[in-house]
Amino acid sequence: MKMNQSYNVFLYAEKYRELQRLLSDKHKLYYKEKLTRHFNEAYHTAKNHKLEINNHIIGSDAKLIQPVLNELESLGLKFQELENGLKDKFLLFIVGMGNVGKSTVINSLLEHEAAEIDFLPKTWKIDVFENNNSVCLLKFKNGTSKKLSIKDTKEFINLEEMKVADSKKQKKEALKKIAPSLKTIEEKRELEKTLEEQYLYKSDLVEVRWPVPENRLSEKFKLVDTPGLVQENLSGETKMNLQEYYHKADGVIWLLDANKIAHGKSKEMISELKEAIENIGGKTNNIIAVINRIDLIQHNSEVKSVLEQAPLLLGEFFSKFIPISAKKALDGYKTKNTELREASGILDLYDEIESRFFKQAQIIRLESKLTSFRHQVKLLDEPEYILNEYLTRLKKDQNSFEKKEQNIATVFKEIRKEFINELEKSKEHLITRVNKRIDQFTEGLYDKSSYEKKEYMNNTIFRVNEVEDQLKGILSYWRGKIDETSKTLVNENEFHEFEHINDQIMQSFFYISTKGDQKDEGLVESKKILKYSSVPLGTNMESMEDFFLNLFGESLGGIFNSFGKGIAKFFTLNNVKRQLKDSFKTNIGSYTTEIKKEIDNQINHQKVSLLEAMDQSYSRLHGYYKNSLLIKDSLETFKHSINQKYNPPMLLDILKQDKMKISNKEIINEII
Repeated sequence: MKMNQSYNVFLYAEKYRELQRLLSDKHKLYYKEKLTRHFNEAYHTAKNHKLEINNHIIGSDAKLIQPVLNELESLGLKFQELENGLKDKFLLFIVGMGNVGKSTVINSLLEHEAAEIDFLPKTWKIDVFENNNSVCLLKFKNGTSKKLSIKDTKEFINLEEMKVADSKKQKKEALKKIAPSLKTIEEKRELEKTLEEQYLYKSDLVEVRWPVPENRLSEKFKLVDTPGLVQENLSGETKMNLQEYYHKADGVIWLLDANKIAHGKSKEMISELKEAIENIGGKTNNIIAVINRIDLIQHNSEVKSVLEQAPLLLGEFFSKFIPISAKKALDGYKTKNTELREASGILDLYDEIESRFFKQAQIIRLESKLTSFRHQVKLLDEPEYILNEYLTRLKKDQNSFEKKEQNIATVFKEIRKEFINELEKSKEHLITRVNKRIDQFTEGLYDKSSYEKKEYMNNTIFRVNEVEDQLKGILSYWRGKIDETSKTLVNENEFHEFEHINDQIMQSFFYISTKGDQKDEGLVESKKILKYSSVPLGTNMESMEDFFLNLFGESLGGIFNSFGKGIAKFFTLNNVKRQLKDSFKTNIGSYTTEIKKEIDNQINHQKVSLLEAMDQSYSRLHGYYKNSLLIKDSLETFKHSINQKYNPPMLLDILKQDKMKISNKEIINEII
């Protein structure tokens, strides 16, 4: 009975282990499929939003948005690279802080002199060593690549290095010329940033894949060499690149200097280590710590001390330490000295790499790619990230555009109000004066010929030229005021690329330096719009004399001809005076209405012209205003879409999904 029970337990345990293996394989497969879809969707999201935004800026310069489009393209390529990386070899990164013999370690692991020793690059790129090709593969920021021989690749890299060096000189010279004319810290910071964008050469080369012979390591891994983590010239952008690339690592070999541990430089090492780990985003769970240059420690007691001190000093960062002498390992390979290679510790490192990484390569790779993706998504929330910096500037300029638009409307509303007040006062003053002359001089119309009556009425009673001069003087003054106000507003409401530096300072320098006699075409065009939008003075108005002649016509002529004598004359005269007053009041009102239309037309023309000029200057930065609203929505939608939380598949979900497909249902039922 007991034997049967033991056998059943054994059988049950075997079935359980079999199921565990099956579920582990299915979990990895399901995990990989789900992650592949997720990366693919992220790639298409970035690509589609880039195309959408690009459509919104057609026909405009949109200088500030060009880096955003480049970043969206770059993001899409990163997501696509993560997707492709799920099918690629295991990526093993070699990390070093300063001069720790990183190149020697790489060469000793590959058993081939692939990495250049004692070379500090000026360009930021990573070097990947793999045994798949016979030529080098150069990869660029825009996703393109090209193949070159090893010799041509080195020449290409050397040329890129020279471009970087030359551009730094140009930037330094420009800074020396412009800086003295600036006063504030904000101006100087903006100048520094602007000159970097204008002059500093940034190579599009991001990765070089070097061919190496197959050996124990290159057969299973791609070895990745990266820039040092603690360098004097480590800029903010370079730190972002470091984080981005180190998060792509499936595994990391972190090199430590045995000399620093041996000679009591622990404080310096820990400080550098914390900075380095911060530069790569704080990820340390996939790292093998390697103490290099152990051969430089002369006494065995010192070696023992180093191995004892390392966990005490650096245990918070690493769980295990492998001591090696990369120089001995490489010398042993070159001289085919097996004993020297074994004594170097390199074989222990091979064993640790295979044990730590290769046996769990698939699940480690899945988790590392997901970590890399999450890190990239996390960057989307950083204020200094390029998309967020641009969105901040865009929202600020959109808010400014709306305020400027309101200000233009308010200014012209006030101008029109003042103009109407003056015109109405002048009209009432003219009516009062003409009414007095009607009372005083209308009787003089008697006994005059028809021609004389018209002359008398124009020159003595109405004084048409005087009235016309006064009204057209008002029109001319306010048209001039509107033109002057418009000239002021077009300058006040122009959008500038630089927030702190005066545009004229920068433009004068860059025109002299780079464009000769060229001028800012956008600004010229803006003022051209304003200049040619004005309506010529009095275009839609006839002369005052013609206006009044047409006004009275034959009806008054009939009244004049019917003048009688005595009492009849008295009543007729009063009637004529009343009609003249009413007619003048009505028709001076009609004439001033025409003047109002003239001013309203001009105001409307200038408002439209100013808004066009303002929108045109705005378009040089962001595209046209209405389209920029769509751009803002598109960027925010993109961020929201990419930020959707991704959770790896749970084993319970796989169990439920595949319950009908697995034969060991009784075990599954117990687990579920």
